[in-house]
Amino acid sequence: MATDNLVLGFDYFTTLSGIAKIAEEIANFAGIISVAVGGTSPRGHAFLVCAFFAFIATACLLIFYVTQLASKFDIPWYKIELFLCGLLVAFYIIVSSLVLIVPAPAYMAGGIFGFIAVVIYGIDGLHKIKNIYYG
Repeated sequence: MATDNLVLGFDYFTTLSGIAKIAEEIANFAGIISVAVGGTSPRGHAFLVCAFFAFIATACLLIFYVTQLASKFDIPWYKIELFLCGLLVAFYIIVSSLVLIVPAPAYMAGGIFGFIAVVIYGIDGLHKIKNIYYG
Protein backbone atom coordinates (compact mmCIF):
# COMPACT_ATOMS: atom_id res chain seq x y z
CA MET A 1 0.00 0.00 0.00
CA ALA A 2 1.53 3.27 -1.08
CA THR A 3 1.36 6.31 1.15
CA ASP A 4 1.86 9.90 0.19
CA ASN A 5 4.07 11.42 2.83
CA LEU A 6 4.15 15.15 3.31
CA VAL A 7 7.50 16.69 2.55
CA LEU A 8 8.42 20.03 4.02
CA GLY A 9 9.87 22.27 1.35
CA PHE A 10 11.60 25.06 3.23
CA ASP A 11 13.27 26.06 -0.06
CA TYR A 12 10.02 27.90 -0.79
CA PHE A 13 11.14 30.62 1.63
CA THR A 14 14.06 31.48 -0.66
CA THR A 15 11.79 32.30 -3.62
CA LEU A 16 10.22 35.69 -4.27
CA SER A 17 6.76 34.25 -3.61
CA GLY A 18 7.88 32.76 -0.30
CA ILE A 19 9.51 35.98 0.85
CA ALA A 20 6.40 37.91 -0.23
CA LYS A 21 4.14 35.55 1.73
CA ILE A 22 6.20 36.07 4.90
CA ALA A 23 6.17 39.86 4.41
CA GLU A 24 2.41 39.78 3.75
CA GLU A 25 1.82 37.84 6.96
CA ILE A 26 3.93 40.31 8.96
CA ALA A 27 2.08 43.31 7.49
CA ASN A 28 -1.31 41.65 8.06
CA PHE A 29 -0.48 40.78 11.67
CA ALA A 30 0.95 44.22 12.44
CA GLY A 31 -2.15 45.87 10.96
CA ILE A 32 -4.46 43.60 12.96
CA ILE A 33 -2.67 44.35 16.22
CA SER A 34 -2.52 48.10 15.54
CA VAL A 35 -6.19 48.51 14.76
CA ALA A 36 -7.37 46.04 17.41
CA VAL A 37 -5.78 48.04 20.24
CA GLY A 38 -7.08 51.34 18.85
CA GLY A 39 -10.65 50.98 20.07
CA THR A 40 -13.84 50.10 18.29
CA SER A 41 -15.35 51.78 15.26
CA PRO A 42 -17.08 50.55 12.11
CA ARG A 43 -14.03 51.54 10.07
CA GLY A 44 -11.79 49.54 12.36
CA HIS A 45 -14.07 46.54 12.08
CA ALA A 46 -13.99 46.74 8.28
CA PHE A 47 -10.19 46.86 8.38
CA LEU A 48 -10.05 43.89 10.74
CA VAL A 49 -12.33 41.81 8.51
CA CYS A 50 -10.09 42.49 5.51
CA ALA A 51 -6.87 41.91 7.46
CA PHE A 52 -8.09 38.68 9.08
CA PHE A 53 -9.25 37.33 5.72
CA ALA A 54 -5.88 38.22 4.19
CA PHE A 55 -4.01 36.69 7.12
CA ILE A 56 -5.91 33.40 7.01
CA ALA A 57 -5.88 33.07 3.20
CA THR A 58 -2.15 33.83 3.00
CA ALA A 59 -1.40 31.43 5.86
CA CYS A 60 -3.33 28.64 4.12
CA LEU A 61 -1.46 29.20 0.86
CA LEU A 62 1.85 29.33 2.72
CA ILE A 63 1.10 26.01 4.42
CA PHE A 64 0.04 24.47 1.10
CA TYR A 65 3.32 25.46 -0.53
CA VAL A 66 5.62 24.55 2.37
CA THR A 67 4.04 21.12 2.81
CA GLN A 68 3.90 20.75 -0.98
CA LEU A 69 0.17 19.97 -0.88
CA ALA A 70 -0.36 22.38 -3.78
CA SER A 71 1.60 20.11 -6.12
CA LYS A 72 -0.66 17.14 -5.27
CA PHE A 73 -3.79 18.82 -6.65
CA ASP A 74 -4.39 19.78 -10.26
CA ILE A 75 -5.62 23.28 -9.46
CA PRO A 76 -4.37 26.50 -11.12
CA TRP A 77 -2.86 27.88 -7.91
CA TYR A 78 -1.13 30.82 -9.59
CA LYS A 79 -4.41 32.05 -11.06
CA ILE A 80 -6.13 31.69 -7.69
CA GLU A 81 -3.30 33.60 -6.04
CA LEU A 82 -3.41 36.29 -8.72
CA PHE A 83 -7.14 36.77 -8.13
CA LEU A 84 -6.57 36.83 -4.36
CA CYS A 85 -3.77 39.40 -4.68
CA GLY A 86 -5.94 41.67 -6.82
CA LEU A 87 -8.90 41.33 -4.48
CA LEU A 88 -6.81 42.06 -1.40
CA VAL A 89 -5.11 45.05 -3.02
CA ALA A 90 -8.52 46.57 -3.79
CA PHE A 91 -9.96 45.84 -0.33
CA TYR A 92 -6.84 46.99 1.49
CA ILE A 93 -6.79 50.31 -0.41
CA ILE A 94 -10.39 50.96 0.63
CA VAL A 95 -10.16 49.96 4.29
CA SER A 96 -6.70 51.45 4.83
CA SER A 97 -7.98 54.76 3.50
CA LEU A 98 -10.93 54.53 5.86
CA VAL A 99 -8.83 53.91 8.98
CA LEU A 100 -6.34 56.64 8.09
CA ILE A 101 -9.18 59.17 8.36
CA VAL A 102 -9.68 58.31 12.05
CA PRO A 103 -7.48 60.62 14.16
CA ALA A 104 -6.08 57.87 16.38
CA PRO A 105 -2.41 56.87 16.30
CA ALA A 106 -3.19 53.14 16.39
CA TYR A 107 -5.54 53.45 13.41
CA MET A 108 -2.99 55.50 11.50
CA ALA A 109 -0.37 52.82 12.13
CA GLY A 110 -2.83 50.16 10.98
CA GLY A 111 -3.55 52.15 7.82
CA ILE A 112 0.16 52.43 7.09
CA PHE A 113 0.60 48.68 7.57
CA GLY A 114 -2.40 48.21 5.27
CA PHE A 115 -0.73 50.24 2.52
CA ILE A 116 2.50 48.30 3.06
CA ALA A 117 0.43 45.14 2.52
CA VAL A 118 -0.99 46.71 -0.67
CA VAL A 119 2.53 47.17 -2.04
CA ILE A 120 3.59 43.64 -1.10
CA TYR A 121 0.43 42.01 -2.50
CA GLY A 122 0.84 44.12 -5.64
CA ILE A 123 4.42 42.95 -6.14
CA ASP A 124 3.34 39.36 -5.53
CA GLY A 125 0.48 39.76 -8.02
CA LEU A 126 2.79 41.20 -10.69
CA HIS A 127 5.14 38.27 -10.11
CA LYS A 128 2.20 35.89 -10.61
CA ILE A 129 1.26 37.65 -13.88
CA LYS A 130 4.83 37.31 -15.09
CA ASN A 131 4.87 33.60 -14.26
CA ILE A 132 1.45 32.91 -15.79
CA TYR A 133 2.00 34.69 -19.09
CA TYR A 134 5.75 34.51 -19.60
CA GLY A 135 6.59 31.19 -18.01
